[in-house]
This record gives sequence, C-alpha cells and structure tokens, in this order.
Amino acid sequence: TDSNVQIVAPLEANYGRLTFSPDGNFIYFYRSDSYQKGSIYRVPVLGGDAVKLISNAAQSGVTFSPDGKQIAFKRTYITSSVASILIASADGSNEREIVKRAPPEDCFEGSELAWSPDGKRIASSLYTFQTDKSQLVEIGVEDGSIKPINADNWSEIGRIAWLPDSSGMLAIAKSKGTQNEQIYLFAYPGGEARRITNDTNSYEDLGLTADGKSLTTLQGTVDLDLYSLSLTGGPPPGDAQARQITHESNRLYGDNGLAIMPNGRIVYSAYTGGHYSLWSAGADGSDAKRLIEDESSLSDPVVSPDGKYIVITFWGKGGAIEHIWRMNADGTGLTQITNGTADGQASFMPDGKEIVFKNYSDDKGHLRRTSIDGGESRLVLDNDINNPSVSPDGKSILGKYRTSLDQDFRLAILPLSDAGADEQKIRYLDSKDFSGAMWMPDGKGVAYGTEEDGFMNVWYQPLSGGPPKPLTDFKSKFINEGAFSRDGKTLVLSRGTQSVDVVLISNFR
Repeated sequence: TDSNVQIVAPLEANYGRLTFSPDGNFIYFYRSDSYQKGSIYRVPVLGGDAVKLISNAAQSGVTFSPDGKQIAFKRTYITSSVASILIASADGSNEREIVKRAPPEDCFEGSELAWSPDGKRIASSLYTFQTDKSQLVEIGVEDGSIKPINADNWSEIGRIAWLPDSSGMLAIAKSKGTQNEQIYLFAYPGGEARRITNDTNSYEDLGLTADGKSLTTLQGTVDLDLYSLSLTGGPPPGDAQARQITHESNRLYGDNGLAIMPNGRIVYSAYTGGHYSLWSAGADGSDAKRLIEDESSLSDPVVSPDGKYIVITFWGKGGAIEHIWRMNADGTGLTQITNGTADGQASFMPDGKEIVFKNYSDDKGHLRRTSIDGGESRLVLDNDINNPSVSPDGKSILGKYRTSLDQDFRLAILPLSDAGADEQKIRYLDSKDFSGAMWMPDGKGVAYGTEEDGFMNVWYQPLSGGPPKPLTDFKSKFINEGAFSRDGKTLVLSRGTQSVDVVLISNFR
C-alpha cells in the first residue's frame, strides 16, 4: 500500500505474537523487558498509547473468542515449569484459569492457542515429558477437559488456525527427527494429518482468509556453509579471506555443531535426507565422509584431546530424551555414556578421560562430570550453565550462566577443581555471545560472536585484561558455530544467510 504507520515507539524490549482484534481496531502483542517476564498489551491499529492488559503472560500471545469479547492466553510459572491456560475479557479483566499442567507428566510449554469457531474449545499442543513428544489437543472452554486430536510423532507444534467450518485446523509442526517446520492440515474431529508443504523451507506463522480457501504464511530459508580462515596475526580477515569449503545447498553445514580434530580434519553436522548426520572432512573440505546417520537428532560434537573419540548429544536414541554418546573417530563403536533425565553439551577434560556436561533435572540445569566410559556422574555445579567449555588447562569452565530461572544468561568463567566449580570466584565477561563461545587454544582468552552495525563477527577477550579485539571483519552473513584448530592458526565457522518471505497458498484443501 506504500503506507507505513509506526504504532508503538521504539523500545529496548522483546516483542512476541501480534494479533488483530476481530473488529480490526486493535493489535494485541506480547512484550518482555527481561527473561520470560512478559505482558500482553493492546494498541490502536493507527497508533496511540499501548495499554498493558495482562501481566506474567507467555510469548504465545492471545486468541479471541468468536464474538471478540474474550481472549485466551497462556501463563508459565518459570520457577516450576507449570503452565496454565486462562480466559479473560478482551480488556484483560476477569481472568479465570481453565486448565493447568506441570512436570513430570506434561505441560503447555511452547504451545500456541486457537479458539474454535463455535466457541466451545481451544486447540493447543501438549508436550509429554516421558515420550518427548507433542500432541495436538482440544481443551474445553467450560470445564478445562483435555482431549487428544492427533498424537503422532511430533517434536513441535506451533501456530494453529481453525478452518471456518470447524472441519479441521492448520498447524505448523515438525516431525521427530526432522529439522524444518512444515504446514499440516488436521481433520477434525478425526485428527488425520495431511502435509500441505513439503520442502526444505521452514514456516513460522500462518493466517486464513475469511472463506478458509487461502492461507498466508512466513516462509523462511536458511543456508549454512563452512568457511576456513587463517589467523596470521595481521589485520582481521574478512569476507574475501574466508575460504568456503562446503558448497551443496540446503545442507545446513554445522547447524548443530562442529569441531576440529588434532590432525586438522573437521567434524560437523549436516542435514541430509530429512534429518541430521555427522560427517568429517579434510581441512579444505575434501574427502568428506559420513560418520553416522540416524533418524534421531544429534548435536554438539566434541573431539577428545588425543583425537581418539568424538562425543555427541542424541535426542530420541536409547530413550525419549537426550543423552550423551561416544564413538571412535571413524564413527564406529557408538556407545551411550550418560543416562540422566536430560544430558547434553559435553566438554572434555584435558586428559580425555572425563567429560563435563549439562544435565536437566529437578526443573533446573546442573553441571555434572563423568568418565567417557560411562558410569555414575558427580555434581560440579548446581546452577544453570549453557554450552559449558573446559579450559585447555582444566582449571576453569566457560559458559552462559545464571543462578535462577528469572535471570538472563551471562557469559562467565568459573574456577574448576575436583571439588566442583567455585561460584564465589566467578568472572563475568561483558559480551554478547553466540551459541559456542570458545576458549582460545592457548587458554589465554575467550572468543565470542557479537553483532555491531548489522554485521556479526568473532571477537577475542584476553583474560589479562584490556578491551576485546576483533578476530574477523565480515560485512555479510551471520555466524552460527565456530571451532579453532589446536594450534590456534585456523578458525572454521558455520556461516550463512537467512531470508523470510510472505507467501500465499490457495486450494490446499
């Protein structure tokens, strides 16, 4: 229309689901100023003051009753992972809870809501911990009863939209063992699922025309490749100096992690045949060999200091939730080494005989330590830390750390000993990190990714003090993962591009 109207003034906050009111006069949206502390707001379509309607609301936003007089929304209690579905008047008053679910059975965490055209039920996804699966369910508006619609092998079910005649609903969902969210049509009440899209794109949202004959959606495309850079001590290398070493499209190279072996070979994940597999290749990308292929999801490969073993995280192999597995460097000898409630993100100790890893239990994250041969593990840290990485000398642990669920993660270094991690001597790094903040191979500093002026680059923070220094000077692409060679002279990055288009799909029924 060549007409853009700013309806809310810029603010440093996180914005979530936007929903038009049925009469088209208002936009309802989610906004949070800190980790998981969000509220639902309403603002006139043509701009004006945003009014807070609901406090402590989940990012999934609201869904309207057919007459537009009520909204349904989700509330998550972050200290217990309890999730409730509530109904309120359209102005946020008269809240009433209709159903609540909590671990260890199931919960509404991550679910979206859709009120049925007849006003009697709300569609949602329900996640079951024991099976590590999501199912599509309906919730009675009056009594909060939960009835399954479809309980196939789903890892995620996102945005849901009822057909106007209530004969079914569209949903964005992801099957177990696959990477991309696709659009499905679920019959109602039978629940039979039919795939509407079938491609390598991901779909993030959807809306239906009033007659139910066409849908709009956001189609996202991500392309990732591996790039090798020489770190010579001169000016930071940029796009021209980054040597692309993978070239096939739609493979998402390094999306779920990469590592470099002592002999210089690169270990990386790649998306093939609808699921991830693990590969190794020479330093220039040649001689690529598939190490393992499994319909379970895998991530976070790490290599032992002597190059003998590779350790990875598997979802759905040997149980419903993730565990840590070990294999030989050639992919043989796959062996499960942890059996906790949810284990992942391993890092080797310098002697190669033990790993530390993140465990999720008792509704919080912990850091634990165990032998690479398996067996009992012992507690290292009783607070949450993501992407833990042991320093080359084994005396410190690097990771994204927090002491409670209502805090943001911060990049931190904690002293590490046989007794565990010392939280009294924690050192925070003032940085923005990507998923894979790394120790420099000499242990004298930390590398992390940060975005400035619209470009993402890798920076180096010396532990001796002083300002951070850029290691790269890119003017394009985003950075997903990275790994250093053992001598610190080579940096391999998973980098790529992402695009999102609004598309119209007709005649899908």
